[in-house]
Amino acid sequence: MSTRGTITELHISCLWDGNIDLKYSRNQRLASETDGEEPGMQAPPYCQWYQDSILLKNTSRWSGQLAFRTGVDRGGAHPSWASTHVIMQCVSAWCVEPTCSHHNLRIEVARQDVRLFLLSPHNLPIREWEPVQLGWCARLKSSTWRYHFKSQGGSPAEFLIPSNQHSDPLSPTLFPHAELHQMCASYYNYHTTVHYPHRGFYTASLQIENGPQLSWNLDFYVQPALLHVFSATSTLLSLPHKMLSFSWTLRPLSPRIMAYSLVDEEGLGEWSPSHHYNPFAVQSDFCAVPKSQNARDKVIANIYFHTGDDRISGELMGKIDFLNKTLIFRTGSAAPVSLTLNPQKVQMGIYIFSQALGLYRSTQDIETTNNTREKPSFHYVFYQQQSLSYLIVLELSQQRWYRLSMHLYLNRRDALFRSLREKDMDMHVFSGRSPEESVVYIIWFIPLQHPQLQCEWAFTLQLFDSRKEHLLWNRTYTYRNHTKSAAHFLPRSVLSFKPTQYAGFVAPVSCRKCGLARAVLKATMNTYTSKVMELTVACQKSYCRELTATIHKPNPSDPVLRYKRGSAIILQATTKAECRTSSSISLDWKIYSLKTTSSIPDWANPVMLPNKINTDGVMFNIPRNLLSYGFYHVNVTVTVLLPAHALTFGESDSVILQILPSDLVAIIAGGLFRTIGVADVWALNASASFDPDSANPLEGLVFRWYCTKQELDYSVMKLSPDQKCQPYQMDLLWSDSAHPVQMVEPHVLQENMKYYFAVVILKQDRMAKDLPNSACCSWFYTIAGCFLFRKLWEIYQSIRKVYPVRKVSKL
Repeated sequence: MSTRGTITELHISCLWDGNIDLKYSRNQRLASETDGEEPGMQAPPYCQWYQDSILLKNTSRWSGQLAFRTGVDRGGAHPSWASTHVIMQCVSAWCVEPTCSHHNLRIEVARQDVRLFLLSPHNLPIREWEPVQLGWCARLKSSTWRYHFKSQGGSPAEFLIPSNQHSDPLSPTLFPHAELHQMCASYYNYHTTVHYPHRGFYTASLQIENGPQLSWNLDFYVQPALLHVFSATSTLLSLPHKMLSFSWTLRPLSPRIMAYSLVDEEGLGEWSPSHHYNPFAVQSDFCAVPKSQNARDKVIANIYFHTGDDRISGELMGKIDFLNKTLIFRTGSAAPVSLTLNPQKVQMGIYIFSQALGLYRSTQDIETTNNTREKPSFHYVFYQQQSLSYLIVLELSQQRWYRLSMHLYLNRRDALFRSLREKDMDMHVFSGRSPEESVVYIIWFIPLQHPQLQCEWAFTLQLFDSRKEHLLWNRTYTYRNHTKSAAHFLPRSVLSFKPTQYAGFVAPVSCRKCGLARAVLKATMNTYTSKVMELTVACQKSYCRELTATIHKPNPSDPVLRYKRGSAIILQATTKAECRTSSSISLDWKIYSLKTTSSIPDWANPVMLPNKINTDGVMFNIPRNLLSYGFYHVNVTVTVLLPAHALTFGESDSVILQILPSDLVAIIAGGLFRTIGVADVWALNASASFDPDSANPLEGLVFRWYCTKQELDYSVMKLSPDQKCQPYQMDLLWSDSAHPVQMVEPHVLQENMKYYFAVVILKQDRMAKDLPNSACCSWFYTIAGCFLFRKLWEIYQSIRKVYPVRKVSKL
């Protein structure tokens, strides 16, 4: 028996087979070398015996026998990799190195540990004929052991591998997980490859022959490479006179429903009425199907698929014609592909056509005998178009007749098959109260349906007593009974879906008496699936005649209120409660952050507001700069407590806020008109400009200064000839500096001239300006300089063309 590892002392590994009986005696070679010694002078060695570092016995004899319990019993709770160690350490005056062969003896008693696992494919499921690599690793090996691998139905189905024929350690990336690789790193490794030609459940088993009577199994399922959808067969058709032409389309009806149609455009063939659909494909006549312009069209199959991926999109179209023994394939704008069959020569033909790989064929010629000439020839054409795979079987007889069979499959490796969803129904059911006595509402929602699928739906609503013993009420509904205002019947409910993307149904139910009732709603969609949901309904009299909560909105048609971040927001609500008994009314305002206007709020995590903000009054004041840019859902709830009945009712209303960046404010100090001296040092100062949304007013602001002698230059933002303010000026830009203060040195401006200055401040996608201002100068020591206010709005329009921004201030 052997294990992997480095041996530094006498190290023996053995397989557990009961307790350990050790016999020891004096080495005969050493005894002969000491024959001249007196027997009494030959002291025996002193030995210490340990098991797993625990001292069990001391001996001082030349021979003896010891028994040890391994602790690795077959029925114990020890793991398969458990082991025990027996160590002997001896000291003798008559045996010194290198005379003694070994001072220490180490015996490891271990159970055979084998791990059987799947190496590839890493991603399940396993397909037909896909190479399946299986591996195993073992702690021990022996020259007499052989591994017997068996997997009925596989290829190969059975073989033997000697345990000495182990392979090199496998790459860590091949193992299913890191822990298994770590375990097998010190073991002996083996692997093999098996193919499974048919779908089904398989078991790979492993046993050891001529060794421990142990076995290991690994179960897995092999799926077909193609998923069968339906099959249809035509009647016998005349070969020379009747052309068969059929077309198909695969298109999305909704984000998660794909519809497939196959049409016989000539309408000549009589197709078998029984189609074989798989569980993922639902046969349908489709609702509101537009009439074909071709009166001869005959629908062979209408099918739709429910997918779990709304990214499946696009449309597939194709057509196949068969006339005079020739098949012609047409798909979209691609060139047609034809295939001519020869039934007089070919007994059986197999043809595989793919747009990516081209055409492959394999034929078997007819043996020229009298019997075979009367037999029909069969031709199997496999045609693939992305998600769809067709098997077309043509049976051609010598009497010039033929029969065609069409079989549709889904390619399991394509996106459509991977997106197929298990049978399930997305439906939400609620109960609501009515102001009228003894009337309750049953409200339910399903996703909006394509017009061609709406007639597939049916609903049955039943009302039972509390024990569900007596039927009190029964009614059926169709998709046409849905209403757009269904969500309005649940004003206090927090919906986990977007009502705008669902069709809602409302059923008013009359209660005969107060108490609890059981409502049972059954929804069916064709033969695809059905779902039954139950809820308890409280039938009781109306305690409040009216209970409303309304947030005032400036424009009721616009659900979004827009405010600048630097502005304070004041919202006002009106509430009304008329109840039959005395009541206590309370209000509560809450704010929820949204990604978009159609997002569902995170009801469990409202925005935390400072304690100083009053949230229980009809007026709700939101301080400036409290909310960041973006969308918010503001909700007000009025709650009515009826102490006499220990009941609580509530109504709520909501509005969406959009917080926008505030306009930047640009200010040039000194007023609208200034007089300066030509020899003075003076400043253009815009440091009073600010961002209302920022705690640091000048943070992130970039300043651009402009100057011209001609005010109208700002209307086109172009410097006119001979209108520059300083000699080196190339355009309207006064300076390359982006600072808020621009110092003007003496004698920079010419005397007796008028200058128009402007400043534009920018921050990210925002801009503001103070323009144009004018300065007039002369060569007197006190020179007139003026900043004159002009109509800036027209000039702003021209600047916007040059510096397009989203938000600017109208000055």
